[in-house]
Amino acid sequence: MTHEQAQSSDECFSYTEMFPGGFTPRFGGELEDYSAVFGVRGEFANGIGYDVSASTGHNEVDFLIYNTVNATLGPDSPTRFSPGGYIQEETNFNIDLTKSIELAGMPLFMATGFEWREEEFEVKQGDTASWQVGDLAEQGFLIGSNGFSGFGPEVVGTFDRDNIALYSDFELEVFDDLRLGAALRWEDFSDFGDTSNYKLSAHYTINDIIALRSTISTGFRAPTPGQSNITNVTTAYTNGALANRGTIPPTNPIAVLKGGEQLQPEESQSFTIGAIVAAGDWDITLDFFHIEVTDRITQSANQELTDDERDQLVQDGISGADSLEYFRFYTNDFDTKTQGVDLVATYPLGDATDFNLAFNWTEN
Repeated sequence: MTHEQAQSSDECFSYTEMFPGGFTPRFGGELEDYSAVFGVRGEFANGIGYDVSASTGHNEVDFLIYNTVNATLGPDSPTRFSPGGYIQEETNFNIDLTKSIELAGMPLFMATGFEWREEEFEVKQGDTASWQVGDLAEQGFLIGSNGFSGFGPEVVGTFDRDNIALYSDFELEVFDDLRLGAALRWEDFSDFGDTSNYKLSAHYTINDIIALRSTISTGFRAPTPGQSNITNVTTAYTNGALANRGTIPPTNPIAVLKGGEQLQPEESQSFTIGAIVAAGDWDITLDFFHIEVTDRITQSANQELTDDERDQLVQDGISGADSLEYFRFYTNDFDTKTQGVDLVATYPLGDATDFNLAFNWTEN
């Protein structure tokens, strides 16, 4: 990156005074990551099994950039910045209960449980010089620490979500050769409301050699607080010039102007049918699967503001609109259909050695 020059009405300043050979930003950071899991498992006197567990995870990164400047500050710019950081925390608590009984002479396995989960995503503010708008911004210099602009007051904050879930699972052995299963999960999110999903399964043994199996299920995945609120802007050469580009929240007014909106959950439906073959020493499974997912979350294409759009955003007091050239945001962009076949074959070659063959064919 070559040096930049700035000139005001009463002074002339060249960054060659600070970096005689030009400057190249150096980027780094400090990472802290830990997790812990606690649990207890046992059985009550009446034959009900229990499994209680709790887990917590913490991931924190503090960014560092040096050998660079905030060009809008002119000669007052430091050359080392702490642009801010991210903190991601997750806490989970589960209670599972299981019991086996006889129902009209048929073995029935029952399981039920409760889950509480909390996710928290925090954007930490950078030091003032990393995002400050200096006097030379009026001359067209890029705002913030060059290479990676710091997180200012307009983007920092803590974004969290909690959800609770109730679920149950049943497996009934109707005959020695027929087993049926059903599962139901109800979940309530603090930001997306509630949803219910299910799974139905069947396993039928034809004879000692071959058995058939099939499942039908639905699924649900809510966007993370990070996908909904992340801001990450860097400086890069684009079309022959330096420009600020990066990822912004889909609800940021700049993103909204280009179609951004609050993210919605992904939902899925799936179907499988297959066979299990035990032919001599061979164990073979062959399954066909079909999966449909709606409202899949991905990043948008690169967006660019027109001069008129930028001027209007600046007039509306939208922070960052004057310096952000190119940007993307997470969006519910498309639906998918995926189907295919999985084949797995195993043959023992000795007491401790197996021959395995796996084949997959997938069509999207």
